[in-house]
Amino acid sequence: ILLVTDIFRKFDVESIVDVLSVITTRSYSAGEPICKAGDEGRFLRIVKAGIVMYERDGARPFELRYCDYFGEGELLTDATHAASATAATRVEVLEIERGDVQYLFRRRPNLMARIQQRAKLSYDASWAAIGANSVFSGFSMAQVTQLQSVMRQHE
Repeated sequence: ILLVTDIFRKFDVESIVDVLSVITTRSYSAGEPICKAGDEGRFLRIVKAGIVMYERDGARPFELRYCDYFGEGELLTDATHAASATAATRVEVLEIERGDVQYLFRRRPNLMARIQQRAKLSYDASWAAIGANSVFSGFSMAQVTQLQSVMRQHE
């Protein structure tokens, strides 16, 4: 799962082993809140199974699925969650706690750079525009960030 998750995709085996050493798995029932806007951002979460409804700033909810992730921006800034995430189905997520993410940043500085880049894209105005577009609204998080990267190259 890590090798196909956007922020870990280009990691070498040693880096993946570091990440695996700090991951825990947690399950949520359908309808159960995973995090709420305003809550302390304590985890980077990666969807392992199921569908998570992710809603930010009153925008149309966005579905997060296998290998999509959330919570990265809050870990960088010590901010509270800007969005709410709720299990739409039974969900399993991989969680990396804030202290463990800091440990990984020290050992793997490239992880911090990738998370900063992805967090910046997710707060970009294009995120809302893509989500509101009927053609792009069904894109996964990875597809949205790839589209944003292409759009940035052509600015």
